[in-house]
Amino acid sequence: MDKTDFPNLCSEKEAAQYVGVSRSTFRRWRKKSIGPEFFRFGDIIRYRKEALDCFIKQYTKTAA
Repeated sequence: MDKTDFPNLCSEKEAAQYVGVSRSTFRRWRKKSIGPEFFRFGDIIRYRKEALDCFIKQYTKTAA
C-alpha cells in the first residue's frame, strides 16, 4: 500500500503547504483544537483534502 491508495490524504507537511502555513502552526492548531479535522494513526497525522478545503472556506472572509 502506498500514497496512491489514498490520494485525498495529506501529510502534515503537505497540508501545511496546501493551506499556506508552517508545520508548527498546524501543530499549535492541533494542540488548541482549532485547526482542520485530522486522523491520527499512532504517531502519523493525516488530513483529508476535503477537510482542508472546508477549513479554508470557514475562515475565508468577503468584503462587507
